[in-house]
Amino acid sequence: MMKVKISLLVVVFGLTGLLLSCAPKEKPVEHEHGVEMEQPATEEKVKCAYDGMEMFKKAFEASMEYEGKTLYFCTAKEMEEFKKDPEAYLSGEKKGEM
Repeated sequence: MMKVKISLLVVVFGLTGLLLSCAPKEKPVEHEHGVEMEQPATEEKVKCAYDGMEMFKKAFEASMEYEGKTLYFCTAKEMEEFKKDPEAYLSGEKKGEM
């Protein structure tokens, strides 16, 4: 009788673990700057105003307001470079490379 109870417990805990391991999980997201973070299921992607890289908003290190719009940047250094000549980056004349 004791072996049956133990076997049932093993089966129940095994199935619980299996069900939990099959649950949807957020996936890590990587980009060329080496940042890795969890990918939220519903978060929107935006482009870096400096180099055009598309990522989830949470992955960006910096952002700023410019002419009524929020612009996102992979790094604070990219944002500082962008500030030197924003129109050139927005027009596509310049594309940043770090």
